[in-house]
Amino acid sequence: MRSSRRESGNPVRAGLGGFTLVEILIALAIFGVVIAQAFAIFGAQHVTYTDTERAIEVQQDVRLVTDAVLSDVRMAGYMVPKIAGISSVDGGTTSADTLCVSNASRIADSEVDKATARFDEAQVSGSAVGAGDTTVQVSTVDVDGDTNPSGLPDFRVDEGVIIADGTSSHCGVISDVTGNTITFAPPTPAGFSASVGTGRAVPAIVYQVSGSDLRRNGMRLSSDVEDLQVEYGIDADADGQIAPAEFVNVLNGSDPLKLLAVRLSVITRADRADEEITTTGRPAAANRTAGAADGFGRRKVIARVVPR
Repeated sequence: MRSSRRESGNPVRAGLGGFTLVEILIALAIFGVVIAQAFAIFGAQHVTYTDTERAIEVQQDVRLVTDAVLSDVRMAGYMVPKIAGISSVDGGTTSADTLCVSNASRIADSEVDKATARFDEAQVSGSAVGAGDTTVQVSTVDVDGDTNPSGLPDFRVDEGVIIADGTSSHCGVISDVTGNTITFAPPTPAGFSASVGTGRAVPAIVYQVSGSDLRRNGMRLSSDVEDLQVEYGIDADADGQIAPAEFVNVLNGSDPLKLLAVRLSVITRADRADEEITTTGRPAAANRTAGAADGFGRRKVIARVVPR
């Protein structure tokens, strides 16, 4: 019978000993430093990527918004009296402008095909529109004479109205249409006058900046637009060209029939501040002054277009 023998008390073989507590703590400290550095590098790269992505989004947004506005401005005056094709409310040195352009979608294709001249039905009636007024009575709310098969008038709540008489124009936002009476805001400016028969009212697309929202007929077009400025190139010397000095901030006092170009300035702003931007704020545009440094990235586009 094979015998077995248990040996006890053998010493631990050399070279098979474990780590000491001090060695483990040193290894953990080194590992912690490496991990911390890795997270720092990753965090910096993530911030750079996020900032770059925001800058690209702001750049794309300003281009898309500008193209949309330009598309409407190009159609300003389509089949309506030229004196009421475009208008704006100047925000001065501290605010964005409000822009109105005649709404080409209110002109039915079926009526254009048989028209021999521009539609000129919506004349000021009842009483003249003077300074500080907020209502206008028109001869009809059916500008193109298509009897409005949709059941809706050509002038609609939350959209724009341009009131003009050839030397003055006003851009208003419609709050009510009752019969042939249109209520709008803001009130007409000082010195404004649109006489019965001479004055015209035209349904319009209205662009307004509210906070960082650009709204088109009351609906948000973009949430990144900080400023919209409008300038008009008036060929006062009739040389067929627009010199820099011939751009004005309002049409009132100028002959709208000499309007050759519209210049738009659109400024978009990132939704979050960038810690690397410390010395710049909203740039100046048209007659609006620059803003204080606030850490936000921005893009500015200036475009020039010839209205139809």
